[in-house]
Amino acid sequence: MHITASFSSYYLQSLDMICSDCVIIGDVKIYEGAVIHPKVTITADSDKESHVGVKTIIEETSKIHNSSIGSESLLEVGVIATSVRKSSCDSVHFLVVVPIKW
Repeated sequence: MHITASFSSYYLQSLDMICSDCVIIGDVKIYEGAVIHPKVTITADSDKESHVGVKTIIEETSKIHNSSIGSESLLEVGVIATSVRKSSCDSVHFLVVVPIKW
């Protein structure tokens, strides 16, 4: 697992699972029971935050940038979310194409 806090800090709380090959950069808060699959990237710019809610599952190769994902949500393989605010109990199973400056 590669966790980098290059801007502010990251906050991990009693996680059930964060798989190897994840990249977490910036002010990222991941709450209890979240499952982060391999090759997921979660980032936040220096003046922004990203949140992953309680019991949320983010599947392989997904990219989350400056986003807040509610509790008990499912982001399926390859989802790209930038500046998104998703409520609880959502299921996202499509590729979102957005311009991202990494």
